[in-house]
Amino acid sequence: MHGYLFDVYFVNGSVFIWIKGVDGKFYRHSENYKPYFIIDAGDKNDTIIYDVSEVASAKFVSRLFPIDKPENRLMIMVEPEWQDYYKVLKMAMNDPRVNAIYDSDLMPVQKFLFNRLKVEPGSAVNFEVNGEELRIIASNESQLSYIPPFDLSDDIICDKPCWNISKREINDPVDYFQGSCAGRISIDLPAKWFKCTETGLAWLVERARFAFLPLGLAARWSSNKIIDSRNAFTLINRGFAVPKLHVNEPSMSMLEFVNRDRGGYTISPKYIGTFENVGVIDFDSEYPSIIAKYGISYGGYGWLIPEVIRPWLERRLLLKRLARTTKDEKLKAIYSARSDSLKLILVSEYGISGCSLNRFGNHFAFEEINKISRQVMLKAKNIADQNGFDVVYGDVDSLFVKKEGAKLDDYELLSNMISKETGLPMSVDKIFRVLAFCGKKTDSKTAALKRYFGITDSGQIVCRGIEARRSDFPEAIRSFQLKLIEEIYGKGDINMIKASAPSIASKMLSEFISSIRNGLVPATKLAFEKRLGKDPDKYHVNAPQKVAAELSGLGLGDAVRYLISRNGVTINYDTTYDWEKYALTAISAAKTVLEPLGIIPSLEIKMQYFY
Repeated sequence: MHGYLFDVYFVNGSVFIWIKGVDGKFYRHSENYKPYFIIDAGDKNDTIIYDVSEVASAKFVSRLFPIDKPENRLMIMVEPEWQDYYKVLKMAMNDPRVNAIYDSDLMPVQKFLFNRLKVEPGSAVNFEVNGEELRIIASNESQLSYIPPFDLSDDIICDKPCWNISKREINDPVDYFQGSCAGRISIDLPAKWFKCTETGLAWLVERARFAFLPLGLAARWSSNKIIDSRNAFTLINRGFAVPKLHVNEPSMSMLEFVNRDRGGYTISPKYIGTFENVGVIDFDSEYPSIIAKYGISYGGYGWLIPEVIRPWLERRLLLKRLARTTKDEKLKAIYSARSDSLKLILVSEYGISGCSLNRFGNHFAFEEINKISRQVMLKAKNIADQNGFDVVYGDVDSLFVKKEGAKLDDYELLSNMISKETGLPMSVDKIFRVLAFCGKKTDSKTAALKRYFGITDSGQIVCRGIEARRSDFPEAIRSFQLKLIEEIYGKGDINMIKASAPSIASKMLSEFISSIRNGLVPATKLAFEKRLGKDPDKYHVNAPQKVAAELSGLGLGDAVRYLISRNGVTINYDTTYDWEKYALTAISAAKTVLEPLGIIPSLEIKMQYFY
């Protein structure tokens, strides 16, 4: 039979497996499972296994360790009854004869998936049901375009915890932590990594398959834990023991830090202003590509990170090409969602390699990737210069270049040339018909990094670092700014844009501020949203998010929404909002759009007109 691995979870010594067949039916299987841990006691193994055998099942196993210079070591696998697991583990941890304990901080469901089932949740499977036995093997299909046939209203339930969801098997327990509800999956507030849409499901399945985790955990865990899970599976699959996660960042002098950790290479925009016909060429997954090409891993040059990411990097590049070439809009959305899911994970591999919270605690990989990236970008810039292109901006893995009369073929020729010279894949990402760079918030005369907007030759608005891209700004302000960009920059050359901009901005600002003044904009679209970086009582100033959090009873990590009323910050959407504050915010958003043209919107409009 053919279907999809829907869910796997562990409760009180039993594993529960749910498969959705292509016939639409669900197939359930449960079995007893005893999670294990591994002891390395060196020459004391013989006495340890004798003592441990008094309280749990124990046997000798061979495991490789460490990962950089592996040795085949004789160790002890301990499998206590579940109710005794932590008691026996604590006993081993406190035994002075034990050198190290491995695989101990992996979840029981991970151990089952990695060692017994060996099938990625969410993937297509072939399976056989024979009485109480269930046999599952991964399917050979490419699984690039499919969305598993999980129903987003009946199989995966959004915004409801398990206790509010009807179980498919009434007698089965549930796992509230990972949202496994006996044949249904709960995606509630803790599941921050999932949007309840068809493309969101494609995104989540790709994440779960990389992580080798149930969908519920993949929706709840950060990229750090997602990558750690795949690392652990890879190690176990290769016969290695998995060390315990610990914080261990090697020390270095300030001089060493400055010399090694310089970050990525950026080229500041030439000036605040506008440019026409700018091609953006970027390295496809630059950091993962560097890892794979140069064999960079934790603590030095090695095998683990390259082996983990190489097949997923190839898969992501294929998905990206498919999204670019397919004419089917639904498939394009699915390919893009899957590609974006892997993009987040692959770029996180780079960041996490320099984080002390990775299981191998060494920032060498992070620093080495940055060093090679800087060298590659400098080489790319020199090649562009030598071929008559003007580099107007550079941002870590992409170059913004222009050349009089250049067309798509010219930009593709340049990207192919750079790719050949550097040995890293590069392609044309987009061509801006018009591109505008904004000034720094702290220095209005200097162009800012990562703060620009433009309209591509296909009519798409692209922006970075401005109000329209900031989720903490009110929806109404973001929409207004995007419409203003479209109206001002959507037609004509730079001269025509400059000539028409003042009248367009004045008219649109007047209309928008009038709508705010007359209460025509719904309060919900004027809400600011901030995520709390600390608990309210830890703020030293009366920041709006602090006040809103106190009114809402929210704390660290929560998102707070609030309005600005005549009396200050409020969470009451029935109150009268302070239209003047929002009008000034709109003028500031308009200034961002007009600044590259040398126009100041405050001279075009006077607030007293609206009183």
